[in-house]
Amino acid sequence: MKIWITAPFQELYLEKLKKDNEVCYENWFDTGIVREGKELAKLLNEKGTEIFVTEEDVVQKEVFEQCPTLKMLVVCRAGTSNIDLDAAKRNNVIVVNTPGRNAVGVAEMVVGMMISVSRNFYKGEKMIRDGGWTEDYYFKSFGTELDGSTVGFVGFGNVAKETAKRLSAFNMRILAYDPYVSAEAMKEYGAEKTEDLRKLVSESDYVSNHLPVTPDTRGMLDKELLSNMKETAYFINSARTATTNEEDVLDLLREKKIAGAAFDVYGKEPLSADSPYLELENTELLPHIGGSTYNAIAKHSKMCFEAVRAFTENTKIDNRVV
Repeated sequence: MKIWITAPFQELYLEKLKKDNEVCYENWFDTGIVREGKELAKLLNEKGTEIFVTEEDVVQKEVFEQCPTLKMLVVCRAGTSNIDLDAAKRNNVIVVNTPGRNAVGVAEMVVGMMISVSRNFYKGEKMIRDGGWTEDYYFKSFGTELDGSTVGFVGFGNVAKETAKRLSAFNMRILAYDPYVSAEAMKEYGAEKTEDLRKLVSESDYVSNHLPVTPDTRGMLDKELLSNMKETAYFINSARTATTNEEDVLDLLREKKIAGAAFDVYGKEPLSADSPYLELENTELLPHIGGSTYNAIAKHSKMCFEAVRAFTENTKIDNRVV
C-alpha cells in the first residue's frame, strides 16, 4: 500500500509500516505545513496515496471526490472536526480515529493544574523570577489541599476517567455529569453520577470541564450555571472553549465570584498581548499543551499501525468512524 503520513509518528511503528508498504513520511511538526482543498488533493494524487495518516490537515469534500485511489484515512486525534465524514462515506473511504491517545497526558496536566492553582505554585514561581521573594511570603501564600475536597467532572470521557483514577489517590469525593455514561461505569472510577448539573457545580471545590463540542454542549457552561459555584471553588478547563461562554467565565473571574481558574485552551489561540486573560490575577494559563507528550505520539502511532494492518488483512478495524 502507498501510505502518506503527515502526523508525528514514532520511529518503531514507522519502520514496521515500511516493511510491507511504500511510506512517505512528512511530519507537519517539521514542515510547519497544514494542507487542505485542491493543494491536498493534488499531492495525494501525485503520491498515489491509498492510506493517508494525518493530524491537522483539513480533508474536505473535494479531496474525497478528487482522489480515487484513497481508500483509508487515519486521523491521529480523537476529534474529526477537520474531516468531512459524510463525503468520506459517499466516496467509500474508511475513516479511523485514535481516541484516548493523549488522555493520560491531559489527565496528569489537569491534576497538576488543580494543585498549582489552589496552592499558588504559579504565583510563587513568578515571584521568585521577578526577584520579589521576601521572608514573609510564606504567610501570604496559603492555599488549599486536594485531600477531602470535591471535584466535579462535566463530561466523563477518556480524559475525565483517567483524571478520576489519579484523583482517587488524593482522598477526594468525585462527582460526574454525563448523560451518556452509566452510574455503574462511573463507579468503576470512584465517581458518583449526578443528573443535576447545577448540584454538581454548587457542591464542587473544583469544576473540571471535559465536554466534547456538540450542538447541545456549545456555550453550556455559562454564567447562569457557573454562578452556582462556591466562592472558594476553582474552574479547570482542558476541553474545547466552545463548550463555555468564554466572556461569562472571564466575568466570574474579574468579579472574583470564584477563587480562581486554570486554562489550557482558549477561544482564540495563541493569546494576543492584549488578551483579557492576561489581566486576571487569579488564573493559571497554559499554552494548549495538555496532549503534548511523546507518549501520546507513541500511542497514536501504535493505533494507526494496527488499523493499517487490519485493513490490509481484511480484519475488523478498531476505532472506525466511517
